[in-house]
Order: sequence, then C-alpha cells, then structure tokens
Amino acid sequence: MAATLLHIAKDTGLSIQTVSECLNTRGGRRALFRPETRERVREAAKRLGYIPNGAARATATGHFNTVAFLQSTVAVNSMLPGLRLDAVCDALAEQQMHLVISKIPDEKLNDETYVPQMLRELVCDGLLVNYQWRVPPHLGDLMDRHRLPAFWINSQHSANCVYPDEHAAAYQATRRLLDLGHRRITFALIGGFNHFSSIERFAGCKQAMAEAGREIKLAQFEVPSIRQVLPQLGSALTGPRAPTAVIGYTPAIALAYYRAALQAGLRVPRDLSLIAFHSEPVVEVDASFATMLIPERAMGIAAVAGLLKLIENPKLKLAPQALPSAFVEGETLSVATCR
Repeated sequence: MAATLLHIAKDTGLSIQTVSECLNTRGGRRALFRPETRERVREAAKRLGYIPNGAARATATGHFNTVAFLQSTVAVNSMLPGLRLDAVCDALAEQQMHLVISKIPDEKLNDETYVPQMLRELVCDGLLVNYQWRVPPHLGDLMDRHRLPAFWINSQHSANCVYPDEHAAAYQATRRLLDLGHRRITFALIGGFNHFSSIERFAGCKQAMAEAGREIKLAQFEVPSIRQVLPQLGSALTGPRAPTAVIGYTPAIALAYYRAALQAGLRVPRDLSLIAFHSEPVVEVDASFATMLIPERAMGIAAVAGLLKLIENPKLKLAPQALPSAFVEGETLSVATCR
C-alpha cells in the first residue's frame, strides 16, 4: 500500500498540512518552511514510497500539474524536433509536472465555444502552442480574450513567445563567408517564405551583403523532391556567375548543393562553401557541414519557464524572447577561390 501524507506526517513529526505544503512544488507557502524541513519531508516521502494523488491534488489546489503541447493535426504545421520535446519534458519534470501531446483540428481551435473550455477538456493547467505555419486565424485572439495560460514556441507574437533570432543567425553566417573572401553568395530554399524563419534568414543575409556592398542571390525551388533540382543546381554551379558559397535554409537544400557540386566535378569546400541551418550539426557520409544551430533546447526550457509564470498569473504579457544560435565550423568552409 502506497504511503500517504499521514504516514509522512507521523514519520517526520510534522502536521499533514505542513507536509502537504512542503511537497507542493508550486505552492507559494512552501517558502515559509526552512530548507531543512522541506528536505526532511522529501526524504521521508521518497523512503516511504509516497505517490502524489493527482486527482486529490487537483481538487485541493485547482491545478492538474499537467501542461498540454498543442499540435495541429497537419504535421507540417507543427514540427516538433526531438531536442525541443526533450527540453520541455526535462523542464517540467524538475517541477514534478507532466506533459500531454494534444492534436486538435483547426476548426475546433477557431471555435468560440471550444477554446474557453480547452484547459478542462485537455485536463491541463496551460498550453505550449507548437504551431509554426497556418495558425488558426482566431486562436490567438480567443486565448487572449479568455486569458488562457498559453505560450508560443518558434512563432513570433507580440507577447508570450520564444523563437530563434533568425535574422542575427543568418547575418552571422553571411559575415562568416564574407570574411573568408566570398562575394557571390546564394541563399537557397525549397518552397516559399511560409515561416518567419525563412523571411528573417533571407533578410539577415541581405543586410550583411548590403553592408559589404553586395547583393545576396535568392535560389527558390517549388518542387516536391530535392532530386528534381540536382540538374538545375549543377548548371548554376558551373556558370560564369556561379556562387562560391551557399547558405541552405534547410539541411536538405544544402545537401542537394553538395551532391550537385560533386556531380559537376567541383570540390567542397575548395570550390564551394556551404552552411546549413539545423537543430543539430549536419553530417554527410564524407563531410560535416558548417551549421547554424537552432536553439531548440533553449527554446523548450524558456517556453516552460514562461508558461509557469502565466499559469500563476494569466494576465501577464511577457516580452518576446529571441534566442541566439550557435555556430559549428564543420568541414564545408574555406577561403574563396576564383573560378
């Protein structure tokens, strides 16, 4: 039989109320007790095998100690890298809280009658909104109007959000190439400017090039498969105004340029330098790419910290957080050569 608060109270010689307050990781009254008292309660709970009664705690505190990860039913609208998810889970575990993944159809997220009831429907205290594309148009307004504790991840809003500083990252990547002597630099992407990151990265590249008295070239491909653009890339890489460096919006387009260069008889990085954006260093069979690292883990941790503040006070308007990216040198950068 699992231990109860009463068992812990008898073991420590404290009252049930004191034990309960000490074990409530988010309780404001916990700070009223000395650290050694709280530690004594935690040790007794662990030794006796105490398992919190979630239902009872929810009834007593009004909190479920659970957060919902709000996802679209359309996968491309809510990309969820493993590093981001791991960081969220780790940050919540430190608070003895749980995470549920909730995929909600867009039509429900635009529903005036459904959104106000979301926390009760999902049995959670707050929402981590993981929508990057095609956000339901009324979702943000409905959550604000009904003061739902909701924090956006990798999405730009006027408040309560965290995202990478994509402009600064792209600017840094371009400056790196310019410092190596590159003057013909291409920014390449598949598809359109659907997410703020593509817009901000291109703007960052453009600014760095403008400061150097140059223009960034945009290579944009509307194709379902990278293989379809390989012949086109090969021709672009061997022309009279061929780029000496390419910044790929995604690892896929950077890899496509890498393969096209090899097929065209070029050598990377002597003839072509490459930089990719990704959450982890990009590695090909025979090369590790220079990579601007998207701060996925930092985003997850910051999102949880922000959401916990909103759970305590849903009226808060937290300033947007733009997080810096790190740079991994890799093996695809070299000083520009004339060709």
